[in-house]
Amino acid sequence: MNIESSNRGEKMINLRGKLVSVEKERLAGKKGYLVTEVDNLMKKAIAEKHLER
Repeated sequence: MNIESSNRGEKMINLRGKLVSVEKERLAGKKGYLVTEVDNLMKKAIAEKHLER
């Protein structure tokens, strides 16, 4: 196995671990956000901050 294959395999293992963690959180009821929801929240926060000036 060469270094590139080893690095790729390690990245795949790390990604799998992250996905398992996220799935466990989802099953436990933790709220997630869609990209559009985050976008709207950020725009709202920026607008509010802009109005404070």
